[in-house]
Amino acid sequence: DQDIIGQDRTKIALSVAVYNHYKRIFCGKDDNGFSIRLESDTKYRIFNGDIEFLLPSGMWAFVKTLSFHSLDRMRIRYVLTASGVEDKDKLAAKFMTTRARELSPGVIRFDYREDDHPKFQKCAFDVGETLTFALGVRRACIAMYFENCRDVTVENVSVSRFVGMGLAAQLCSNVTVRAYSTKPFGNDRVTTTADDMMFTCCEGDILVEGCSVRDSQDDGCNVHGNYHVIESVAGCRVSLRAMHPEQRGFYPYRPGDGIDVISTNDCSVLYSAKVVGLVSRTASGEIGVVMLDRELPSEAIGMLVENTNLSPDVIVRNNTFVNVPHVRLSGRGKIFVQDNIFRKLSGGLLATDLIDYWYEYGRIGEMTVQDNLFEDTPNPFCSGVNRWRYGDESVPEIHGKLRMSGNRFRGNTGKIKVGGFKEVEIVE
Repeated sequence: DQDIIGQDRTKIALSVAVYNHYKRIFCGKDDNGFSIRLESDTKYRIFNGDIEFLLPSGMWAFVKTLSFHSLDRMRIRYVLTASGVEDKDKLAAKFMTTRARELSPGVIRFDYREDDHPKFQKCAFDVGETLTFALGVRRACIAMYFENCRDVTVENVSVSRFVGMGLAAQLCSNVTVRAYSTKPFGNDRVTTTADDMMFTCCEGDILVEGCSVRDSQDDGCNVHGNYHVIESVAGCRVSLRAMHPEQRGFYPYRPGDGIDVISTNDCSVLYSAKVVGLVSRTASGEIGVVMLDRELPSEAIGMLVENTNLSPDVIVRNNTFVNVPHVRLSGRGKIFVQDNIFRKLSGGLLATDLIDYWYEYGRIGEMTVQDNLFEDTPNPFCSGVNRWRYGDESVPEIHGKLRMSGNRFRGNTGKIKVGGFKEVEIVE
């Protein structure tokens, strides 16, 4: 006030920024570990290198693994405390193996423990960087979640800061998302730390229209199903294993659903059958047992199972996707992508089957990509199967027909990479 006349809003913003800077600068890192300063209202306790946090419910949560997300840039890292024994190969990002201890109230130091795993990495965040974190590795935090719902409409909803996904629909029929938007809160540079929109094992029609999605740490929009691996067969009785920790306990099979048994070598369909019942699943959720209308041979063990009924028609039109990793669309129905803007996407528009790691099926029946703008997107369009390099001629042709027309490419935008389609039509 002594040196600047007026400009009250600017002075308030500057004061808050300076205060936050000095509040955060208290944290630090070195070759042996790093420290963080928690918000003042965070209740926690530390013992034997592990942390417990007090939840709003009044219960204490014992946490072995934290997922740290930057609000200043696209970066996620996992922190395993003293008892952290996660399957490290299944973690979606690099991690730090640590022991936690308190330096002073609200300031926690994480000392590195020896770890020769290739995904181990020392702290990749900068001193003063703003972080948010989730308890555990699963991305179960979802702002809007729908399961086993019909005729869902989400309209004129915005999300500014969320640790997890913005919207998820699972086993739903006919979902419309219109005028949904994400925009960073305040000075943040990140909105959601996982997918903005995810549709898993849905059917009917999915419409995504007039949305503005930006600055998420994962897919702007993701449509897929889930593979399971055949653990054992006993005639018509088949045991299935969920291969990724995120999918344990989820077995999307109903009486009357068709299934295909898929080869893990070349993605070809080996056998087809119908489900007549879901018998049981283990307490851990890793194994589910289904009954089929036919016997499977022992050669089916280790192969993948895909539900052929849960595959919707998808329309994505008049949306803007900015600064997200990619938009992934798949399914045996018809997929129509029109009049969208894809700007500053690192991975672009993906039409892929994720046969490894995530085990998300994405066999495409028919796809039209028309009148879209791809701007400053190094890989504007890629199709195929994730085990094979995009554009590789050896990609198995598991997809049906692709038609691309009227699309525009500007700025630092590379070439399209098409693979895996039996029929391709590309028009200038």
